[in-house]
Amino acid sequence: MLLAVLALALAASPAQASVADQFVPAADGVRTSRTAAGGVQLNFTPKAYRAVAGRRATVRCANATDRGQSWSVDTTIGFAGSRKLPRKRGPVFTGAAGRLDLCVLGTPRGSDEQLCLVVDRSNAGPCARVIVTLTQTGRAYMDWISRAVEIERVSYLDRSWGDMEPQGLELMNGAFGPDVVALPAPDATPPAGKVGYYKQGEVSVIAAQLQDGRRKFVRYDGEVISTNFLKALPEQSGTLSMFSG
Repeated sequence: MLLAVLALALAASPAQASVADQFVPAADGVRTSRTAAGGVQLNFTPKAYRAVAGRRATVRCANATDRGQSWSVDTTIGFAGSRKLPRKRGPVFTGAAGRLDLCVLGTPRGSDEQLCLVVDRSNAGPCARVIVTLTQTGRAYMDWISRAVEIERVSYLDRSWGDMEPQGLELMNGAFGPDVVALPAPDATPPAGKVGYYKQGEVSVIAAQLQDGRRKFVRYDGEVISTNFLKALPEQSGTLSMFSG
């Protein structure tokens, strides 16, 4: 079981990538502009468009509101449905107007794709391929999502060990790279951009710092779980989602 989980994590781990970068797609090669009607237009470089050309794509935009311990997200205003993209490169329109904080373009999960960040909670996808943030609120939401993904993935691997005594940080670094760092104490806060990991007996703590300085964590004391970040609790399926849960 441990080897299988490590193989899954390593398969998704480009060298020197941060933990979130392994699972949260960037907007490389994509820029946004506004249409005359106020909608969002996604403009691709040739290389970026080749990854989605001719594929069925779901495009969804959203408004996000920070509720303190969680976020509320309205995707109804920015729903653009699903359609097959032309093979010839051209702009992709969201079909939505007004104040939008971020947009995501997703395509179906590949046959060899074991894990991805889905647009909404569904084991079948679609998987997010491009995420663009349009406002500071959108960037804060994606910071929250990225930290949730990091804590969820490290927690998932920690839980997969079961009764096995882990080699601690060595295994985490082997799976996720050097951005998983040791926490000196269970209530410590890791540096920004790092995922903190504490392991002592039956106690495991995985923590991260939001861009506004808030500490988010999941703690396991044997079978007892405590957290201030419900979004980051690992699931048996390992499903990660943009807009639900």
